[in-house]
Amino acid sequence: MAPDPNAREKSLRGWLEERFNLTEMFSLLTSFGLFPAELDARRPLREAVDEALSRPFPSYARWPRVLGILSMLLFVFLALTG
Repeated sequence: MAPDPNAREKSLRGWLEERFNLTEMFSLLTSFGLFPAELDARRPLREAVDEALSRPFPSYARWPRVLGILSMLLFVFLALTG
C-alpha cells in the first residue's frame, strides 16, 4: 500500500500541529523580536515561516528587533543566574 501524500508528517512537530496551533505560538516570538517577520496563523508552521522569510525585511524595523532580542536575552540571563 502506497503512503498517503496528504497524511501529516509523523514527527513531534506533526503530532504537535495536530493538537496545538504552533504557528500562533511561534508568532509570539515576533512580539519579543526573536523572529524577524509576522506569521500568518492560519497556515501550517513550515509554510508560514517559509512565506514570512521570503518577504523583504524593512530597514526601519531592524533596531527595534535588535533591542527586543537583547532584552529577551538579558531576561533569560537574569533568570538563569538569579
